[in-house]
Amino acid sequence: MEAIKERGVQLLSLVLLVAVWEGLSLVVGRLVPSPVAVFPVAWNMITSGSFADPLFTSLYRLLFGFGLALALGLAFGIASAQVEKLGIAAGALFTTIMTTPSLVIIFVAMLILGQTDSTIVLIVGLIVFPFVAVPMRDAMKDLDQDILGMSKSFKVTTRRKLIDVYIPYLVPPILAASRIGFSLSWKIVVLSEVFGFTTGVGWKISLAYFQYDLVALMAWLVIFVVIILVIEQVIREGERRVVKWK
Repeated sequence: MEAIKERGVQLLSLVLLVAVWEGLSLVVGRLVPSPVAVFPVAWNMITSGSFADPLFTSLYRLLFGFGLALALGLAFGIASAQVEKLGIAAGALFTTIMTTPSLVIIFVAMLILGQTDSTIVLIVGLIVFPFVAVPMRDAMKDLDQDILGMSKSFKVTTRRKLIDVYIPYLVPPILAASRIGFSLSWKIVVLSEVFGFTTGVGWKISLAYFQYDLVALMAWLVIFVVIILVIEQVIREGERRVVKWK
């Protein structure tokens, strides 16, 4: 019941956002295309399949980039529980990455590594890594030390400890960090494509901008937002099921 109410509030907020958009378009005229003009174009992109190639290209980069950030963050969180000074030493690095503008990191990485899919994967992995690692590190601080002591007494292997202790314990914070990290990864991928690539959703947005096609630009932005909302709802549902199970 609570989930239905939450979705209802979210739907209402989207309706209000569209209403504000429509009102703004009436006030400023052609400077802001109306939702009535934008939604049919976005729908045509979806039904015609013209959105598919850019979308799948961006999602491919997104999944590998976020997967890298998640793996690094999870590994760091577990390692910080074994070596306490590791978590302290990494604090300055995390602060530097999290406070440095993403555009600076994107431009530097593209200048050094070139404009390839691997570059975007590494950019996403680097920028999103701290946003995953910090929750993992903080969660590991609350892990019951008696459980670790018992596993040590029974000489449990590192592999079994990882599968039976660390991963199950970290599932809720992983899902919580994924909700933020996934959305951030999506924005970084699109931003990277806008400024340095000729494929992907970001490139389509950039192309519409340079052609001064505001309707197409807004249509791609609508598709961009819808994808973020769908991904967030999927992660939220997974998180809700895990919490319910616990």
